[in-house]
Amino acid sequence: MTIRTNSMQLRAGIETTPNTNPGLTEADAVPCGKFIPEYGFEEIERLIVEEGIDAAKKMIGRETLGFNIVCEAMLSGIVGTEPKWGRLLEGCGFAKSVLAEAAIAAPIAGYANIGLAGLAVASAGAFTGTEPRIYKIEVTKAGISATAEVSVVCVGDTTQNSTANVVTTASPINLGDEGATFTMTFASGSLVLGDKWYVYAYPPGIRYKPVAYDGDFKSVFFEHYLGGKLFKGGAARGNLSLSAPAGRITQLSFSFQSILNDIGDADVPVSVKDTRRPDIVQRANLHVNNDNTLVVANITFETGNTLNPQLDVNAEQGIKQIKIDGRDHVFGIDPEAKRDSLFPFWTLLRERKEIPISFKVGNTPGSMLFAFIRHGVIDNPGMRDENNLLRYGMTGQCRPSSQGNDNIEFFIC
Repeated sequence: MTIRTNSMQLRAGIETTPNTNPGLTEADAVPCGKFIPEYGFEEIERLIVEEGIDAAKKMIGRETLGFNIVCEAMLSGIVGTEPKWGRLLEGCGFAKSVLAEAAIAAPIAGYANIGLAGLAVASAGAFTGTEPRIYKIEVTKAGISATAEVSVVCVGDTTQNSTANVVTTASPINLGDEGATFTMTFASGSLVLGDKWYVYAYPPGIRYKPVAYDGDFKSVFFEHYLGGKLFKGGAARGNLSLSAPAGRITQLSFSFQSILNDIGDADVPVSVKDTRRPDIVQRANLHVNNDNTLVVANITFETGNTLNPQLDVNAEQGIKQIKIDGRDHVFGIDPEAKRDSLFPFWTLLRERKEIPISFKVGNTPGSMLFAFIRHGVIDNPGMRDENNLLRYGMTGQCRPSSQGNDNIEFFIC
């Protein structure tokens, strides 16, 4: 029988035990592009000497399978239902949480706040928005209680902005018109001009954030049907690379390493076709340091995970699982250059200032994907000439806030 590579199906599921099939079914099929699994093995040198000058016959040691998977950022279309590729995101070091009800997160202090001793900040309220909001609260007039003032900027909806909000200790300030509030409590002293805080508010949906270093890292089991062959790999973990070019489909590229579980023959199951079309990248509401005027052709993100096998004499082939031992989340955008008076690119770069970045794909409930970078640090200008225009190829790190493990967040609603 001829093995045709254009006949394939990939199934994936979160494991309970490393390298143990969780019982994958058609419901676990992940729509993706065509690819060939990468088989690898270690050669083991024999220790005995054989007569003659020929080398001893080598043995096959640890066997692995690599899965390089490209998916469209197609969502379920139903609020609260994860996308098919969501389990792959978990295998790349992200923790999934389901928000059954709207939520308002605790305030995050702005980078380099000077601060007031004894100041406590809190968020509250009942959020009524249909998509996530980011509220920036900034001290615009220093002073004591009932004298100081703050402004409120709602990222993506300027109708909710407000200025000259007088701060009275322990008295809530409305953040826009969708139910969120912000409260400052302090016994004495003055608020500091320029200090700022960010409050993230969410409708019901699904959130993916990086797993804590000592947290529960999920692993994935794969079944890859390919033209009559069936490749199985388990205990898999990997990396994600995201690309969102203007007017194109957002592409999610996953690169997984797994332990070989089995290779055999099997017919390719009949797939249920999804006739929907993915959203293209448009009206992305990209904000870089709260600025949405940059002209950007592409947005990228990479997890930068360090993957290593966990060796264990009790495990099959001596490998218990593939581990994520480190990560360096990085972003990339390529804006047309501006004068620094319009966007302080060189100041942000040279002073290593950390800035918030956010964007979205899709504009209808159930099909909206949001990305939030809490503290982006530009580390490479990447200047180039493009059609007689100076364009930057910015890259940089996604740093966590003081709350930790929030370098980047993907939210689906």
